[in-house]
Amino acid sequence: MTGGSRRPRGAHPVEEQRFDRRRAAAQSCGWLAAAAALAAVLEWLPKPAHTVLWDTVYDAGHAPLFGTGALIALRLSLVWLRRRLPDRAWHYAVAFAATVGAGAAAELHQHWLPGRDADPVDLLRDAIGAAAFLAVAATADRRLRAERPAVARRRAWVWAAAALALAGTATPVGAVALAYRAHARALPRLIGFDRWWDRWFVAAHHGATAHLAAPPPDWPDARGGALAVDFGAGHGPRVDIVDVPADWRGYRRLVVSLYANSAEPVRVAVRLRDRFPSEGDADAAQYDAWFDVGPGPDRAVVDLAAAHAGARPRPLDVAAIRSVTLVMPGQSHPVRLFIDELRLE
Repeated sequence: MTGGSRRPRGAHPVEEQRFDRRRAAAQSCGWLAAAAALAAVLEWLPKPAHTVLWDTVYDAGHAPLFGTGALIALRLSLVWLRRRLPDRAWHYAVAFAATVGAGAAAELHQHWLPGRDADPVDLLRDAIGAAAFLAVAATADRRLRAERPAVARRRAWVWAAAALALAGTATPVGAVALAYRAHARALPRLIGFDRWWDRWFVAAHHGATAHLAAPPPDWPDARGGALAVDFGAGHGPRVDIVDVPADWRGYRRLVVSLYANSAEPVRVAVRLRDRFPSEGDADAAQYDAWFDVGPGPDRAVVDLAAAHAGARPRPLDVAAIRSVTLVMPGQSHPVRLFIDELRLE
């Protein structure tokens, strides 16, 4: 972005200064417009679907997005601070600091938004993207290479390191895709909580927490690992198990293997959804089946024909199940529940 005009030849020094100011203003407007467009993409670009895979794709997108932002910040620094920072390397430092600072501000802002949270890992991705893009740009910068010849000599190493760093930020996308494939191949078992990636498909809300753990020793039928869920005191703590294999046609029931770590039975609902109301679909169907679980090992068995017919506000689409949720009513004390597996029969 050059401002669309050339310096007049033989012009008076005052005219040259005016020309330089106009060109700097035009460049600033252009790069600020690019920064605004990039911020709009970061804040408002909708996801095609709210799934674990798409969430991971968007997380991986932080690196190239903020890498592009770092290049914009570099150009702005070169326009605004060219007289104050004669050493060109300082402009790269300013661009990196500005980009990481913008990422930190964005994460803090998300902390106060409903349904969003601040993620330090996203900030790390932002920093990796900014550093990788700026490092590659530095090797292509003729003026910087003239000032610091070592930059040109290490070009191959810089490019390799930048490529590896960016590939590292995208690795989780491939891992999640493999996890989807493993779940699909394990049918009729939906999820077993015996592999580390199973935790990606679990989201706890309203005072509930969840983590992978060994099953209790007096649960002989448990297979491998388990999901330990602590349902806190309060109204409606729940744990969502999302993105399970969606097509349940041809199966008669869902069986959830449970262990209630309590001295008396625990009231639990197994909730099936084919879509989430939070995705903007007011017609999302939901079915709740209530059970008294435990104490000790137990099973919750959901009749899928009853679920299809009894869901509200319309019949449940058993060909497109979105999530299985365990939710407790309001309670006065915390309860720990172990989940071994979810299986279709």
